[in-house]
Amino acid sequence: MRLRPLTLKTPKPALIVKGKPIIRHVLDWLENVGFDSIFVKLYYLPDHIKKAVGEDENVHYITERNLTPTAYFLKKHKDILEEAFLVTNGDTLTNLNLTEFIEFHLTNNNIATVFTHDDAIHTGGTYLFDREVLKYIKKDDDIPDLMKRLAEKEIPVNLFYSNAHYFDSATEEKLAKARKYFKK
Repeated sequence: MRLRPLTLKTPKPALIVKGKPIIRHVLDWLENVGFDSIFVKLYYLPDHIKKAVGEDENVHYITERNLTPTAYFLKKHKDILEEAFLVTNGDTLTNLNLTEFIEFHLTNNNIATVFTHDDAIHTGGTYLFDREVLKYIKKDDDIPDLMKRLAEKEIPVNLFYSNAHYFDSATEEKLAKARKYFKK
C-alpha cells in the first residue's frame, strides 16, 4: 500500500534493484551459502513473483488465499521446516554475512537468533529459529508478536549485532536508498 502506484501491478519483491528483482537478490544471497530448499510464501500477484524468481530448482512456493502473518504461517506449515530454519523477508536487501550469522546461532544454544542493529523488536528482517519456537506461536502471530512473547516469557534469544546494511522496500524513500546503495 505504501509503495503505490509502484506496487499496483508489481509486488514489492519483484521491484528491480541493480538490474534484477529484489527477491532474486535474496535468493542468490541464500543460495550462495548453500540453501537448497527455499520456500516462498505467495499471496499478492503470485505469478509476478514466480516470474521474478525465474527457473530455480531450489525454490518451492506456497500460495495463500488469505494473507497469514509469518509466524503463524510457519506453525501452519511446520511439516516443511527442518530442525533449524532461517526466515527472511522477500522484499529486504542486506549484506549480512549469513555464514557468521548461522555459526553464531549454532554456537549459542537459544531457540532464536535475530539480526539487529538495536534489539529483538527492531530487526533486519532475518531470523534463525529452532523448531522448538513453534510452541510459542499463537494464531495470527507475526514475527514481532513472537519476539515479544519470547521476551515476556524470558525465553533467551540471541541478538546478532551487525553493522550490515539492510533495506526493506516499504516506502519509496527506502527503495531509493536500496537502489543507491546497491549500485556499488
